[in-house]
Amino acid sequence: WRLTVRRAAEAPPLSQRELAEAWDQAIAASGLPIFVGDPVKPKARVVFGAPLTVGMASDGELLEIVLTERLPAWQVREALQPRLPAGWTLVDLADVWLGGPALAGRVTAADYRIVLAGEASGSAVATAAQALLAARSLPRERAKGDTVVRYDLRPLLADIQVVAPGP
Repeated sequence: WRLTVRRAAEAPPLSQRELAEAWDQAIAASGLPIFVGDPVKPKARVVFGAPLTVGMASDGELLEIVLTERLPAWQVREALQPRLPAGWTLVDLADVWLGGPALAGRVTAADYRIVLAGEASGSAVATAAQALLAARSLPRERAKGDTVVRYDLRPLLADIQVVAPGP
C-alpha cells in the first residue's frame, strides 16, 4: 500500500531511525496482516519515498507498507488512522502492484514552501533567490558517522519563486 501522509509542524522531532520505529510500532499495532521479512527479527516493513529532514512539516510525504493479504481500502484506513505516530495524518492510500518500481526510485522531485518571518523586504528576498539560482555551486557538508560527506546542492535546485504574503 502506498500511503500519502501529512506531518504537522508540531510533530515530535524524531530522527530517521526513531521515526521508522514509530511507524513500525503504529503499523504493527494496527492489526493489519503485515509482511515482516526476517522471521528471526520480525519488524513491520515501512519504506519512505524520500524522507524529509527532522522537524520539517509536510503536506504529502509518501510511504509504503506490504500486507500479506488483499484488503479493502476502508479497512486499511480504519486500522491505521487512529494509530499513526503523533503529529501525523493519513491523507490518502492506494493499493499498488507489488511488482511495480520501488517508491524511492519513483520520487523525482519535491516542492518546498518556506515562510519567512521578520523584516526582510520582498525585493531583498527576490535578490537572494536570484543569487541562489545564479550560483554555480552550493557546497554542503554533513557528518556521516566519523566522516564528513561533501556534495553540491546546486544541481538539486530547479527553481525558486518568491510569492507575496497572502492566503
